[in-house]
Amino acid sequence: MEKINTVCGKYGVEFIENGDYGIMAVAVSNDGQSYGGSSYWFAIGHYKSEKTALRQSIKKMAAMGKELAI
Repeated sequence: MEKINTVCGKYGVEFIENGDYGIMAVAVSNDGQSYGGSSYWFAIGHYKSEKTALRQSIKKMAAMGKELAI
């Protein structure tokens, strides 16, 4: 599992390998309230490749007004 935070550090995107089904991208809030320090915010989607998951995560987070620190 890989995690990319936003520039402000309050949010991020976690990429989870979903067996034979590809990659699942999930937006999280870095609140420190739960184990690992991040809580579920919303699902971005399921993708076959890491490249597509990253590209769509950048677009979805930009639509929410957040920029990923890549």
